[in-house]
Amino acid sequence: SLSLSLSPTPNPTRDVDKWPQLFQDLAAANYTAVETPTWVVCGVGPTFAVAHNCPEERKKAWRHALDVSGLQYVAQVHTCGYPIASGSVEDHLVSLQALLLHAK
Repeated sequence: SLSLSLSPTPNPTRDVDKWPQLFQDLAAANYTAVETPTWVVCGVGPTFAVAHNCPEERKKAWRHALDVSGLQYVAQVHTCGYPIASGSVEDHLVSLQALLLHAK
């Protein structure tokens, strides 16, 4: 199966309204998934935060684009931000838990 990783450059996050067509085009090209960091989906990054917020309307737009295209989402979860904001194991566990909820 094929997949495509969305890079934060040139910034696909600003074109939320174009996600459905982009994802349909990817599906038509036989891609099966979109892999990108949670902060790209949420439009907050790259971020130095241990955890970040994700606006509900962006999550809904992302889910809609996936649903209409049939693509799956492979979430890149960068614990403790990017670049890494903390080396503490406890901070990484807190970050992982928060980011997995976004990836869901």
